[in-house]
Amino acid sequence: MAFYSQTNRRFKGLEIKVGIFALISILALVALLAFVIQRSDIFSPSSSLFFFVKSGEGIKEGMPVKLSGFTIGSVHKQDLWDMSQVESHQSAGLSGLAVKVTLDIKTRYLEWIPMDSNAFLRKENVIGDQIIEIIPGASDTSVKEASFVKFEKEKTLNDYFELISEQVKKVQEEAANTMKYLNDPDGEVRKAFENIHSFTVGLVETREKIDKSFVALDNTLLTVNEQVLSMSQEAHLAIQDLNRALGTTNAALPGTFKKIEDSLESIANVTAELQGLTKTLSQDLPEIVETGIDVSQDADSVMESLKKTWPVSSNIEPPKSAPMEVDSYGGK
Repeated sequence: MAFYSQTNRRFKGLEIKVGIFALISILALVALLAFVIQRSDIFSPSSSLFFFVKSGEGIKEGMPVKLSGFTIGSVHKQDLWDMSQVESHQSAGLSGLAVKVTLDIKTRYLEWIPMDSNAFLRKENVIGDQIIEIIPGASDTSVKEASFVKFEKEKTLNDYFELISEQVKKVQEEAANTMKYLNDPDGEVRKAFENIHSFTVGLVETREKIDKSFVALDNTLLTVNEQVLSMSQEAHLAIQDLNRALGTTNAALPGTFKKIEDSLESIANVTAELQGLTKTLSQDLPEIVETGIDVSQDADSVMESLKKTWPVSSNIEPPKSAPMEVDSYGGK
């Protein structure tokens, strides 16, 4: 360098320049590493939380742990664990051999995780990677280092398929039992179908008998209709004859009544003449008077007989019973 600096003035102070550049590069690299370390929280203090699961399937070391969609840690490790050594409130109902999952959570986020929080295994998106998501509870106390968190595994498609498969198996068993019950030759269903078949056959026979009864009834009604028609015609002829007879009677009755009235009037005149004759001859001819009285009585008898004769008797009101006033010799 000294040779170049002596022969060429551009190389004068080259060592200082290279040293300054190297120092600036080292300082920039250190600042970049510090920024990356700060952004990645590599050296941030962390705390552990744990939960127990029956199977560690789907859970992997390094899997992110999120709270409200924000990454607060990761899965640290998984260990097989004997649940007989675990307190009952932490066993989550598990027994025998289980898996203990330890979470590595940044300490500054523990205050946001209540004691009654639940951890879930779920997919970040529909087709995304699986994560451990912590759902905060309602407790006022936050978790601390090495605290227990209750874990609930979210159902996957395989879980739903297993559940559907179990339900289908139950349905198949019920269907098999139902078919066995239906096909039992001594069962109630077979007997019910046999009874229905017998009842149906009886209905057919009853239908045939009813049809025959209706045919016989139709024939009887036709016969009755013919007889009624014949009787109606005969009654019509009888009514016509009666009408003619009544017409003749109505035509003859006025003349008959006229004759009866003339006869009664003649009888009354004869009676009056007999009374006058009796009065005239009562002084000298008592015998004639007595004879007239007899004649008058006979005339009254004749008139009474005539009144009782049809059709006069039906049109003349009978006279009231009273003694007839007749002049006699003894009365004078």
